[in-house]
Amino acid sequence: MDMGIYSLQAARYMTGEEPVAVTARESTDRRDPRFREVEDILDWTLEFPSGAIASCQSMYSAAQNHVLLMGDAGRIELEPATRYTGNHMWVGEDGREKAVTPPPGPRVTQFAGQLDHMSESVVAGRQPIVSGEEGLRDMRIVEAIYRSAREGRTIRLG
Repeated sequence: MDMGIYSLQAARYMTGEEPVAVTARESTDRRDPRFREVEDILDWTLEFPSGAIASCQSMYSAAQNHVLLMGDAGRIELEPATRYTGNHMWVGEDGREKAVTPPPGPRVTQFAGQLDHMSESVVAGRQPIVSGEEGLRDMRIVEAIYRSAREGRTIRLG
């Protein structure tokens, strides 16, 4: 739940759709003291109404921080994708043809920008870009991921 939310959000954002089904599997060595109470690896697949498929993985035992969107017109790649600073993005038909440079301006971390936006929204009395309802949708999908892994079956989302 801690790291996988980034993959889930990327899949929802990049497709512009809500998933209709999820299939998940957990792999954890419970003898490892780090994973006595939490999972190590969760693999899940999200199915979308358009037929798009998102293959996601969240793990603590490997140093990966990568998002890749592939389609018939090209790809978008982020690596690292979710650090507070130093994220990189490439686009291209076959790979990393073009690096996307962030806009000029003061460099703040993603986290600081999110906190600034939230406080500005509260002070101005307006909805933040990401609403509480958005977080609730994420959590319902996260619950379905855990349920699928626990029950060993695909969970249809309503």
